Formats: sequence, C-alpha cells, structure tokens
Amino acid sequence: MPAKPEPTAPAPIPPAVPEPRPAPVSRNLEQVNLATADLSGADLRASNLRHATLNDADLSGADLSGADLAYDNLGGASLRDATLADANLEQADLRTADLSRADLRSAKLTDARFQGADLTGANLEAADVTGADLTAARSLVGARLRGTRGLSPEQMAACAEREADVAEDAAEAPSGEPPASSG
Repeated sequence: MPAKPEPTAPAPIPPAVPEPRPAPVSRNLEQVNLATADLSGADLRASNLRHATLNDADLSGADLSGADLAYDNLGGASLRDATLADANLEQADLRTADLSRADLRSAKLTDARFQGADLTGANLEAADVTGADLTAARSLVGARLRGTRGLSPEQMAACAEREADVAEDAAEAPSGEPPASSG
C-alpha cells in the first residue's frame, strides 16, 4: 500500500503593505486651466496655482494646505472637506463655490469674493478676510470665525445672525496683525 503524502502547510501570507501616499501633483501649475477637472482628494500641498482657472472643478477632499491660489477663478468649484489651511486665496473668485466643512485656518482670503458660496461648517479660524464680504455667502451656518481677522463689528454681527460661530476675539485688524484682545 503506497504511503499517503504528508499534508503540506499553506504558504504563509505576506504582511499587508500599506499603500504609499500618491506623490503630489506638479508644484507649478500657475495659470493652468483646470475648469471642470476632477481633482477630488488630490495632494496639491504648497502648489503654485496662482491665476489658475478652476471654475466648476471638483476639489472635494483635496489637500491644498499652503498652496498659492491667489487671483484664481474657483467659481462654482466643489471644495467640500478640502484642506486649505495657510493657503493664499487673495482676490480669489469663490462665487457659488462649495466650501462646506473646508479647513481654511490661517488662510489669506483678502478681497476674496464669496457671493453665493456655501461656507456651512467651514473653519476660518485665524484667517484674514480683510476686504472680503462673508455676509454675501449663501450659508454661514456653523462656520467657525474665531480669531478671524478683517471682520468689522457690523460684519461680525451679520455673520452671527446667520448662525456662524463668531467669538469675541474675532476683530477688525489689518492684515498681519493679531486680532484685538478682549482683556
């Protein structure tokens, strides 16, 4: 009677290797036309997107922290859940853009246009909005404006009436200066 072959042990399963984070997209995208592009979840940290056309683009969940988006056309773009902390959005056209739950902490938003934009739940803490009219936004519900610079007392009151979180330390202050202290 032939001998039964010894059972073989299954081959060991190699440990799971985490997927590497995708490399950031090219850092110099100045004046590029990305209108209607799908850039959702893109890593665009510290990218130069100055004078870019991004109207109606999908940048939801994208990381644009420290990026230069000055003078950009972002009208109608989706920036829902995007990270724009420390980004430069000076004179950016954000009309009708969806910035709901966007992280705009310490962003430079001087003279940006917000007409019809959705800032629901956006974090603008310590951002500079000098010359911008946040009250022109479609929604400010839950927007965090603590320490936001450049808001006049009238704008703070109007934002609070529209259910934004406006603390006493949000005050009118020139760009680059800390908000007025309450003590």
